[in-house]
Amino acid sequence: MERQNHGFSFEQYCKDKYDIVLSGEYTSKWDGELNGLPISIKTEKFGSDIEMADFFRNQQVNEDFYLLAGFWKDQKNNIVEEHLLKIKGDEYHQMFSENYTDRLHNLLNNITNDKSDDAKWKEQITSIRKDWKNDTPNLIRLRFKRDHKSQKRIQCAINNKDFYNYFIPNYEVI
Repeated sequence: MERQNHGFSFEQYCKDKYDIVLSGEYTSKWDGELNGLPISIKTEKFGSDIEMADFFRNQQVNEDFYLLAGFWKDQKNNIVEEHLLKIKGDEYHQMFSENYTDRLHNLLNNITNDKSDDAKWKEQITSIRKDWKNDTPNLIRLRFKRDHKSQKRIQCAINNKDFYNYFIPNYEVI
């Protein structure tokens, strides 16, 4: 939790600045509510991608929501840029092809965290990444997370370049 203190600090700042009602639950689907809509608050190092929740949670989003991204430089509490976006749920939902749901469930269910599955994991995620890039708008990137203990998941991220070239022009609230 300590490595996320800057995120909680940014949430408090955003709560006061934008009059956000925070959820108060660490594992809540949304960080809070703004103007009657859910909001996701993210802090990232300047130039980094925006890490989102896992694929299956993101794929279910079809309601409009706010995304508030703050970028820091040098020190995590030095926010140098922030962007408030109002993202249309139906458009966001279309960024997640339904064709991948079973495939990704199968990947996670049919692989272990054992080192003996490393080559299989790499081969399968390489294939999925290639297909995802060709079959979807590729505005949300899949981040495959697996270790040799218990971690095995598929996180989503918005590529930094896409954030500035697509998301900001289409969704930023001025």
